[in-house]
Amino acid sequence: MPGFSAGPVLFMGLAFQVILAGCPLSGGGRAELTLLSWNVQNLFDDAVQGGEYGEFIPPQWTTANFNDKCARLALVIQEAAPGGPDVVLLQEAENLAALEYLNRVYLKSCGYRYLALDKPPGQAAAVGILTRLPISQVIMHSYSTPDTGGDRYIAEYRLEVSGGVIIVFNNHWKSKLEGAAETEPRRRMAAEALTRRLESLRRGGEGHPVIIAGDFNEDIEEYRLIDRAYPAALIPLGEQSRLAEETGFLLYSFDSGDLRTPPASGGGTENREVFFSPWGLTSGTGSYYYQGSWERIDQFFLSREFFDGQGWEFSAFSLNSGPEAADDQGRPRGFNKTTGKGASDHFGLILRLRLL
Repeated sequence: MPGFSAGPVLFMGLAFQVILAGCPLSGGGRAELTLLSWNVQNLFDDAVQGGEYGEFIPPQWTTANFNDKCARLALVIQEAAPGGPDVVLLQEAENLAALEYLNRVYLKSCGYRYLALDKPPGQAAAVGILTRLPISQVIMHSYSTPDTGGDRYIAEYRLEVSGGVIIVFNNHWKSKLEGAAETEPRRRMAAEALTRRLESLRRGGEGHPVIIAGDFNEDIEEYRLIDRAYPAALIPLGEQSRLAEETGFLLYSFDSGDLRTPPASGGGTENREVFFSPWGLTSGTGSYYYQGSWERIDQFFLSREFFDGQGWEFSAFSLNSGPEAADDQGRPRGFNKTTGKGASDHFGLILRLRLL
């Protein structure tokens, strides 16, 4: 059984800034919010602290490379929304120093006053956040087993918004580098850890809307794509009944259809956390292009509260696939340190909310 712990509250007050004149206000001053979730393909700084991948140690990686990378990321982030999104959730950032530098030097006009990033020992990179919204709490949830090769963190952020709090989880689940079936247990571990926390929040009766975001390294239709050969971590709605005996570690149902039609109970969902994927509402073929195929491995999942006709509601979903992010074939343009061009091998996902 995977180990899981709700780590200590880590409130990062490291890079507070005064919001610059002319920057859009958020939280109490806005009736709309934009969130970007993006795997930035290894944002490593130019200092050697130990644990870096070899390609990010000088002379393979230089100060000029780091600055070029930051400049390209900033262009893509600002392409996502006028003035930049209100909340930027990043995966594969090395440390808080790299995040702070990106913000201070290249995103200073966006007014991101709040930053947070922490990572487990032994991990080269982690998840982080840049936001204009006040962060009242950051909790790092770790999960591991003896054979996982180290802990991973799921970050939980409590964002202060008009009318209360939105809870956001930032994830980066295990890749399929060693094989899809071979690595699936580690993604199921992440699903279990996350669901335990969601169940804990539900038992606590807080009732805050929840957004789950990140790079899950798993398609929303993974279980069907593998022809149900083995249980996946993300199970589409309607498949739960097939897995009635497996639900000890399969913890959600997801729906990629019409978000405005909540699923009826039954089919194994009575005691499950049901979240909604907006992928079914976009014509985008995927966020990641690998070996000739598009994949939908980057995700936003939303709780029912975003569709109940009150408070903060789902408004729109799209890919951040503009000219700064895409190559001439419309695919994510990864960063090339020789040319200084490109940004990431993933497209970011853009989520828009509105306050009723």
